[in-house]
Amino acid sequence: MKRILIADEEKWFLEAITDRLDAEFGANRYDFVRNGYDALQLLEQNQYSMIILDMMMPLGGNLQLPKHDPPMMFGVYILQLIRKQNKTIPIICYTILDDNLIKKQIKQSNAIHICKLDDDAYAELFDYINKYLS
Repeated sequence: MKRILIADEEKWFLEAITDRLDAEFGANRYDFVRNGYDALQLLEQNQYSMIILDMMMPLGGNLQLPKHDPPMMFGVYILQLIRKQNKTIPIICYTILDDNLIKKQIKQSNAIHICKLDDDAYAELFDYINKYLS
């Protein structure tokens, strides 16, 4: 059975997306975590068809941004760590951030950027979900 890993600390997002996932694909098609550390742990233990990743969630656990690198968003660092574990899994960075630098970093990590603030963001997100779960 195809599954999604959702990494976002916002409860409203969890409710919005999981209600629709349950309705369209049936219950228990996803795991949800609230920080990057937990996302990395689940990714090691499970097989996922895709990841939905927020860019502004906490690192969690013992994760720390590298000291020698320029400052970056926690989500970008988590995305890079995910890519070290799995180079091919589809990742959608579903975030309020619409900055060109963030978009560039997401693209360099072979992920898709969707800005939560765009009018059609939720529909675009589910277009991708349908592509990978159908």
